Amino acid sequence: MFYTVLQATLLSEEINIGYVDETGLELGNIKFIQGSYPQNDDEIALSKSMQSKLSDKLQNADFGEHITINDNNYIIVGIFEDYGTLWPKGSKQTQENFKSMNAFVTKDESSLLYKEYDFLKRQILFDSNSDVSNTISNNDNFFHNINA
Repeated sequence: MFYTVLQATLLSEEINIGYVDETGLELGNIKFIQGSYPQNDDEIALSKSMQSKLSDKLQNADFGEHITINDNNYIIVGIFEDYGTLWPKGSKQTQENFKSMNAFVTKDESSLLYKEYDFLKRQILFDSNSDVSNTISNNDNFFHNINA
């Protein structure tokens, strides 16, 4: 499952922060270029494109550096390849011009952000590990594997 819990603007760049579980990482084919998925609540992983955009504007948007988003301080512990640009989108995602997450935090941190900002988008729901090719169905807020 992919959950976006915060959409924010950081140095005029849209950042979509959320949580993805192990199944989502595997089925979404999320690959880390450097570091890993956050293990502690003060850690964040950025997509390569977000890290590059922020590095152009900040001196400290590299792996191992600290970054502040909406008064929340994080250390960058991972850089992952951009994903989801070719994934199909439902009508809600299209109408709201909703983008893929470009920053991951822990499940606990995502829960705290959700409570603080009262924002949640379920982007993709995988019901099982069965083959999802040609089996994706639109359900307004998310896609799910109809083979489950």
